[in-house]
Amino acid sequence: VTGDTLTETRELVGREGQSLESVRTLSLVTRNLLSVTGDGNCSLAMVFDASGRMVSEITSAGTPQQAGRTYAYHFKAGQKNAHLVTTDAQGNRAITYFDGIGRRVSEAELLAGDVEVHAGSWA
Repeated sequence: VTGDTLTETRELVGREGQSLESVRTLSLVTRNLLSVTGDGNCSLAMVFDASGRMVSEITSAGTPQQAGRTYAYHFKAGQKNAHLVTTDAQGNRAITYFDGIGRRVSEAELLAGDVEVHAGSWA
């Protein structure tokens, strides 16, 4: 335990003596999983907002294989329903719309100038 985080190390040992180790870091305040590091130093780090929603995740930070994804949450405004804009490591953006009780109702790819290309709908 360090400050407001808990770091847990797990080691799995096989019959023939091979072992795998993983390390997890959890927030003691929010109970969110903040990071995971697996065997071979592959890692995933997550950042959450004050409401507990994930706003970013980064894999293999600080390496040539680093990749990340960001999430931007928006409330209903005017004629536009509540929605989530997801941006991947290559800058591709997707927008997901939600109904009044938080169910996913449609998704689109966001192009330059915020042009939406419909990808799917759910009833």
